[in-house]
Amino acid sequence: MFISIFAATCRPENIFSFFENLAATCDDPNSFEVLIKLDLGDEKLIQIIDEYKKNSKFSIKYLATEKLDGYYSLDVGYNELLKIAHPDTYFCWLLTDEIRFETKGWDTVLRKYIGFYPDDVFRLKMSIFALKNYYDFFECLPCPDNYALTTRKWLEVTDGWGNFWGPDSWHQCVDYYLGLARNKNNLYGIWRSIPIFDIKVGGQEAGQGITDPNKLRERTIKIWKGWQKFSTHAAQENFNRLAMRLSAHITAHEIGLEQYILEENLFKKNIALLSKDHNICYYQWSFALPKFQIQLHLARKQIKAKHLFMYYHIRLQEWMVQYHHVYQIAKQIKRLTRRQFLHDVLKIKDYWLITTTFSIISNCLLLPANIFRHFISKFASTPSKNKGKLNYFFYDGKTLKKSPFQQSLIQE
Repeated sequence: MFISIFAATCRPENIFSFFENLAATCDDPNSFEVLIKLDLGDEKLIQIIDEYKKNSKFSIKYLATEKLDGYYSLDVGYNELLKIAHPDTYFCWLLTDEIRFETKGWDTVLRKYIGFYPDDVFRLKMSIFALKNYYDFFECLPCPDNYALTTRKWLEVTDGWGNFWGPDSWHQCVDYYLGLARNKNNLYGIWRSIPIFDIKVGGQEAGQGITDPNKLRERTIKIWKGWQKFSTHAAQENFNRLAMRLSAHITAHEIGLEQYILEENLFKKNIALLSKDHNICYYQWSFALPKFQIQLHLARKQIKAKHLFMYYHIRLQEWMVQYHHVYQIAKQIKRLTRRQFLHDVLKIKDYWLITTTFSIISNCLLLPANIFRHFISKFASTPSKNKGKLNYFFYDGKTLKKSPFQQSLIQE
């Protein structure tokens, strides 16, 4: 067994066909396991999976957890599933119950990629974004490689699937900053996401079963809020920290260290690669990022009205759809022009002038607000609870685990 497949479901009809597709397209059912996240109390799904397990040729495990925020708290369930995954699997693959394999023998194809990099830190991309180049951090959140096959080592070094309900976006952000990491053996960055073309996967379009307009609107708003939350300076610095861990592991393998210690200083914002006895420091990386520069860049990205006022932008789109239908009916009855329809039927005068002016004024206030917030945070900041804290991670030649040895520096 070398693959752990992760999925979450609340749809009985989807999960059964998902299992059937896996069984029909694999060469060796013993080469993978399937781990399913369920909502606590969903007895119908539990019964279906238990029945399927009786005759299944591949291993199936499931974990029923609290629903919490539903789809928007899936990261909690995924990280719990990682704890019960087989410890010797090489790859971890996060899929949805809508995915269907179109390539027969996909497991045989993937087996040849074991050890593609000797340090076991890489991802295989096969989604519609497999060939996309990420020139800007802000492309990672909306357009990640959705179904990247990730090595278990990658997840162990970066603390699992992440703290965002979209682990694909989370690890795309980590991958972006890994591409900016440099050392003497990688002078221009480290690129470890490899597109492959010998496996075809269907059903990549997410959210196809949602027909309720309120749920669609809620989904869009929560996606936007998630992107906004994880594009801040603090979030980007955290992604850079995880990328520096990967860089340290890669460097340790390149210089021939079978065992090592990673010292992570959350106050100085650096990571040091140490010998097992703490006597030798081989390399040190800083994961600090320029706060003011990122805030300015973030403000420039948010300057568009549809980004700044996403909720109202969505409501406006819905209103325009309704308006269009009413206009078509009125046009057939009274033969009105569009201007007459706005003025006489909807009683709106200069609608676009009003909304455009409002958006321009609001956007002009955004940049000074970010600058003001930056300087206020300098003078009114409270001491961080992580100030001076050191984290130690010990690599024993197989897994990277948090060391029980912890040290806190004396606060000044």
